[in-house]
Amino acid sequence: MDRPENQIELIEFLAAKKDYKSAQAELEKWQKGNDTSSDRIGEVCYLESLVLFGLARYGEALEKGNLAYQLFRHTLDNKRIARVQFHLGDIFIATGQLKSAQEILQDAIASFRRA
Repeated sequence: MDRPENQIELIEFLAAKKDYKSAQAELEKWQKGNDTSSDRIGEVCYLESLVLFGLARYGEALEKGNLAYQLFRHTLDNKRIARVQFHLGDIFIATGQLKSAQEILQDAIASFRRA
């Protein structure tokens, strides 16, 4: 079985390529093969949010993305925090919340710099 990081990267890759059905299938496969311990819940929420966003289910994507952010924001994983913030910015743009998008994207830039 692949290490979780490899599966996570695959799901992110598929979402970036806009192959959301495959990303969703890989996410379900990854979830079945792994426990959802507290250290993985943030990853699962982030990946679910990516898939939901791609399927134009923005409200659910925002909910999962916010949960992922809440779980990561008190960690030292600045790269993951920045990716989640950037993703939240995409959701805000898609839903017309431009002021919120601007704020979270500025935070994402700062997080990327810390990373």
